[in-house]
Amino acid sequence: MNDAKSIPVLQLKLSLRDSDPLIWRRIIVPTSTRLHGLHRMIQILMQWWDYHLYRFEFREEIYEEPGLETTGKDSTRIKLANLKLKQGDIFTYTYDYGDNWIIDILVEETRTAGKNSILPWLIDGERSGPPEDCGGIPGLENILKVCRNRKKREYRDILEWLGDDYDPERFDRRTINHFLVLASAWLGLI
Repeated sequence: MNDAKSIPVLQLKLSLRDSDPLIWRRIIVPTSTRLHGLHRMIQILMQWWDYHLYRFEFREEIYEEPGLETTGKDSTRIKLANLKLKQGDIFTYTYDYGDNWIIDILVEETRTAGKNSILPWLIDGERSGPPEDCGGIPGLENILKVCRNRKKREYRDILEWLGDDYDPERFDRRTINHFLVLASAWLGLI
């Protein structure tokens, strides 16, 4: 039931298509979130830097940030509520048309949350997001292969590029939630 003390939310599971092992996130977002706000959340969830174009696709419609190179509907104006999403619906998010990262977004649940809930909120996930500009799934697979053999020169080169603390298995829910909350307040994601 939706009353003055609650707001409608969606529980979404985001899965990076073709990643093996699977890179995924589970998040709760208000239905008032604009698609562009969800894009920014995904950037935080995957530890990306928002260098590239993106699009959402749902029911044969394309939603993009308006610009010279885009032809889809304006993602800065469309709210999740406008899509009339229901449990079981799947839509996609594509980021960086060169690397072609595709995230399948499953609506796991529609419900309400308390008006004072901290939103968006990351519930769970696994593995670090793939590095920006690494060459898509083939590039990620190469990084994972190199990281398994830490004695080779290639591993030192990867660490020089990605940083000494890079760990493809690391997933820090607490830190990501911290950044989601800050970005939500500063950037008005919802």
